[in-house]
Amino acid sequence: MWKLHVFEDSRLIDTVPLDCSHSSSAGSAVENDIVLADCGAEPEHFTIFFDLISWTTCQVVEEGVSKTEKNSLCLLDMNTHHGTFLNHMRVPPGTYAELKSGDTITIGHDGLEAVPREGHTLREYRLIEE
Repeated sequence: MWKLHVFEDSRLIDTVPLDCSHSSSAGSAVENDIVLADCGAEPEHFTIFFDLISWTTCQVVEEGVSKTEKNSLCLLDMNTHHGTFLNHMRVPPGTYAELKSGDTITIGHDGLEAVPREGHTLREYRLIEE
């Protein structure tokens, strides 16, 4: 079972179970499977895919190469302005990135790496397979 642990200023504040029978959308809109409270979150920010039949190539951001993987998870940045960061590296807008247990997802601000704005706290979303 996959879960998304939500941390705020390094403190665990929530755990969101992920339904592996379908993709999970994330964004500031309440219609999403994962509602993001980050000040830089867009209505449709990213999607986590569990079923790779719907696409064929997953770009591995850390290595800068593309490969086809079956039975792995991937994140798709939904062409965001502020950015989605995977392990402190920006996922290019509209690009898939492979996910693995322990990965950290953060939401950027103005396309820059996620840093808390004055009066806001930093949230991190850590993917865990249990």
